[in-house]
Amino acid sequence: MNGDTSPAKEMEATKGLTDRAALSVVIPILDEADTLKSLHHRLSQTLLGIGRSYEIIYVDDGSTDRSYPILTDLVRSDGAVRVVKLLARSGQ
Repeated sequence: MNGDTSPAKEMEATKGLTDRAALSVVIPILDEADTLKSLHHRLSQTLLGIGRSYEIIYVDDGSTDRSYPILTDLVRSDGAVRVVKLLARSGQ
């Protein structure tokens, strides 16, 4: 392993960056309205258990169902959620 990964060194490295997440999870979304709330709940619980700051970035790739309205509700209810809505479907 390279370098010291102790909590003290990690804290020193991130000092002054309190508005930045230690971990970012990016999830592409396409027509996932039926599973979004469950996914978000399970993912949030897992990330909370890690004990580090995090953000969840959902990327809506042109959903035609209710995915985007559900994502905007998640943004309002969870400060760790960010949403990117692509204007044109990008695929992989």
